[in-house]
Amino acid sequence: CVVDALLLDDDDDDDTDGDRLSREEFIDNMILLIFAAYDTAAYTIATMLYLLAEAPGGREAVAAVRAELDATWDGAPESFPKLLLSKENDNTPILDAVTKEALRLGNPIIAVYRKATATLQVDGHAIKAGQNVGLAPLASLRDPVAFPEPGTFNYERFLANNGAPPADKAKPNSYIPFGGGTRLCLGRQVAMAELKLVLATVVKHADFHVLDVKRAGYPLFVGFNPSIHVTKRQKKNTPVASE
Repeated sequence: CVVDALLLDDDDDDDTDGDRLSREEFIDNMILLIFAAYDTAAYTIATMLYLLAEAPGGREAVAAVRAELDATWDGAPESFPKLLLSKENDNTPILDAVTKEALRLGNPIIAVYRKATATLQVDGHAIKAGQNVGLAPLASLRDPVAFPEPGTFNYERFLANNGAPPADKAKPNSYIPFGGGTRLCLGRQVAMAELKLVLATVVKHADFHVLDVKRAGYPLFVGFNPSIHVTKRQKKNTPVASE
């Protein structure tokens, strides 16, 4: 458990060597853990469902993911890891592409920060060694050079097309939903697996639509808060009640 690791990071009864976290350090780490591991995932899942329900092309993407899953997944949670982690073949390229496009348009991270290790020029601006620099992933993720028509929801940009690499491979330094460099998010693979599992489960077993959103409109803006209504997917000739 991460909390146990934070509390028991020193085997000694005292803290003479200064290894044990102070109260302030423990609280700071817990806030970071909650924000990085839970809040971002919840925000991204809500964003993903909102995009699929409201963005032009979103419903077509749902149909494409559903058809892909109907052909490859029996819907059982225990069989999803095998499907997701198959090394023989990428069984769910559309699911992967839709998840990546949702992350591109609705990335939960406002900024990432780095310290310059050398003096350099960026677009005519001088950055001195030792200065803190903030990078806005949303600006990079909506760069029209890397992502033509950046405000459009188009999951096909993340599919290989006639030998051309998908967008995240063609411009790897522009697609940075998890940051980049040596401080790349340690939980990115777990996060992607979580997002795919949630999306696959909802699309496979349910229908959904937007009830309300505090900051309505598309494209998205930072801080919006949608309410998504999810009901059990209707099967032919089998009436079911809303859940």
